[in-house]
Amino acid sequence: MENNTDNLSFGRYLRAARKEKKTSIEWVSKETRIARDVLQKIEAEDHDQLPQEVFARGFIRAYAKAVGADMGDALKRYEVSLEFHRRTTRSEADLIQLSKKFWPRILMSLAALVSMVALMIFSSSILQNNMGHGEPAGAGDKHAVESVPHESPAHGVEGASGGSSNHTDKDSQEADAETSSSGGDAAITGDVLEEKPPASPGIDEQSGIDGAGDVREAATDTVAQDNKDIYELYFLAKEETWLKVIADEQEPKEYLLKPGYELMIKANTSYNILIGNAGGVAMKLNGKPVDVPGRSGQAVNMELP
Repeated sequence: MENNTDNLSFGRYLRAARKEKKTSIEWVSKETRIARDVLQKIEAEDHDQLPQEVFARGFIRAYAKAVGADMGDALKRYEVSLEFHRRTTRSEADLIQLSKKFWPRILMSLAALVSMVALMIFSSSILQNNMGHGEPAGAGDKHAVESVPHESPAHGVEGASGGSSNHTDKDSQEADAETSSSGGDAAITGDVLEEKPPASPGIDEQSGIDGAGDVREAATDTVAQDNKDIYELYFLAKEETWLKVIADEQEPKEYLLKPGYELMIKANTSYNILIGNAGGVAMKLNGKPVDVPGRSGQAVNMELP
């Protein structure tokens, strides 16, 4: 191992111990029964891709034991790194939240400022046009006096108002008729579709739930299609257990089973299973019990059939 490992984080510390022992990561995977990609994430200290803390601690302990490193020292380094990662994540979230509040206010202020400037320019333009085309005050007054009609003011006002009133009443009746017609069309509505919440993916609708809310039967996760199933792999959790299952070499799926949970996964050809707590789960393949090597708290990797 390197002469000075005090400043190494947990991933670099374990990698240094492995290199000192001159072993490959494949050898560590075979020795600990931990998947190679999980070991690589531990060395890379990829907290976002590592499993939950309780399982990650078990993997780090097993890794340290395999390469002859101090398990307690490795776990302390992991805890320090995890706390730093959490603080960094919170700081980034706070900055994002602050940015979401800051930019809308800036944009609203800029929009208001641009609107005020545009209004001032428009008002100034109108004022200049009026001043440029305005007539002398005396000429305007003279024109106003000469244009006054000699008819009786009352008669002129009455005639104008009467004509306007008749025209307005006619327009109002036509507008009411159009409104009634459009209102009749608007009253016709279509059927209202009722939305239903989507069913939870992978959960059997006939799963039993007792009065305390404990789920006694969990999902049946089906990978095989077209009713060509060959294998049915059944899990029963005796303790809290984390699983990662690759069925028929498809995308891996992760599960966290609590005591009493049951899980059924179907496949056509094969399974690759990573169990975070070997002693916490019982398994059956097509109704036949499957021996799970290892004990409680130990992580194992299995391939079936």
